[in-house]
Amino acid sequence: MDNHLEKGGESTPKINTTRRALECMVLFSILTYIRLVIEDWFGFKEAYPFLYNAWWVVFQFIILYLYLAYR
Repeated sequence: MDNHLEKGGESTPKINTTRRALECMVLFSILTYIRLVIEDWFGFKEAYPFLYNAWWVVFQFIILYLYLAYR
């Protein structure tokens, strides 16, 4: 990804807001689908509540990291 210099001297990525928003929506949709498939496939919620809670916390941290990275 190429960077350009603004008047203030800060380096910012050259990605327009619409493309960034679309990439973010697609990424979150894919991650949510993966989460739902894993929850349904393995039946974590009923069979392994501790693993389900650990998986949920890790997933939320991934979502938060991606949100902050794409913001």
